[in-house]
Amino acid sequence: MWIGYARSELVPRNAGSPLHRAMHDYAARCGFGEGRVVFEPLAPEVLVHDMLAELDRRDPTATVMDRLHEVARSWGADLTPVFAPARRAEVLWQIMDSIAESAGSHLIVASREHLTHLGPSGRAAVTQLTRTRTVGVHFLDSPSPPDLRVRSQPPGPGLPGPVERVLVESRIGAIPTVAQFDALTTLSQLGWTEVIEAVDAVYVALINDLDTISKPAEDFEFLPKSAPAVIRLLTTAAGQLIVELEEPRRSSDDIAASVTAVCADTQRLTDNGRTFTRCALATPAPASDALLGGRR
Repeated sequence: MWIGYARSELVPRNAGSPLHRAMHDYAARCGFGEGRVVFEPLAPEVLVHDMLAELDRRDPTATVMDRLHEVARSWGADLTPVFAPARRAEVLWQIMDSIAESAGSHLIVASREHLTHLGPSGRAAVTQLTRTRTVGVHFLDSPSPPDLRVRSQPPGPGLPGPVERVLVESRIGAIPTVAQFDALTTLSQLGWTEVIEAVDAVYVALINDLDTISKPAEDFEFLPKSAPAVIRLLTTAAGQLIVELEEPRRSSDDIAASVTAVCADTQRLTDNGRTFTRCALATPAPASDALLGGRR
C-alpha cells in the first residue's frame, strides 16, 4: 500500500497530472502495489487571493487588489496574515490515520519542501511520521540510492583515524525534522531498517542539544550560510555506526546526558574553530554492508 502526497500551492499550474503519473511510476518501479495520490488543497484565503490577482491580470484597470487593500486600511485591518496563512495539514493527518497502523505502507512525497514550513499542526504530523516505523518515506526528487562518500580521516588533531564512509549528510535548518527524514530515507534505501530506531534516537538527542534549534525560524539566519550546522551518519570499515554533529562555532559545553544516554561512546572535539560531536552507536551496521568495500 502506498500514498503519494503533495501540497497544491507548491505544484505549478497544470503540473498535477504529470506529478500524479510520476508517483505512480515510482511506486510501480519499487513494487509498492496499489496506491493513490492526494493533494493538500489550497487554503480558502490563498485561493481567493489568487482569484483576485487573476482578475487584475485579465483587466489591469480593475485594480481589485489595490481597492481591497484600500478598504482594509480604512478599517484598520492588515490583510497580509489573512492571505498568508500557515500551511494546512488536514490531508496529511488523514494519511497518518490511514497508514500509521498498516505495516509495510509507503508515503511518496513530491519533495522535502512539501513537509517543511508548516504550521503547528503540520509540524506535529511530521514529527509523528518520523516516529512511525511502519511507514517508509520516499521523496520523489531523490529516488536514487545514496552516494556513499569515503572520508579518509575523521576531524580533529592527531594521527589519521580509520577510513569512514558518509552514508548521509544534512544541513540542519529551521525545520530539523528534515534531517531525520534524510537519515530514515537513506537507511530504508540501504535496507538497514533494523537500525532506524537507534539512529533516529541519536539524531533527536543531538539536534535537541544544538542551541540554535531553540531559536525561532526567522532568527535562524544568524548562522553564516557558508557555515551551517551539519549532521552526518557514517560507518567505519569495522561496521560501527557513528552520528556526527558539526557546529560552525567553538563549543565548551559538556555533552548533554540525553545524548550520552543513547550512545555507546561520545566524543567532542574542535577543528578550525568548528565543533564536532561524535556519537558511536551500540547497534552495529548490518553485517552484509558494514565493510566499506561492500558498496560502490
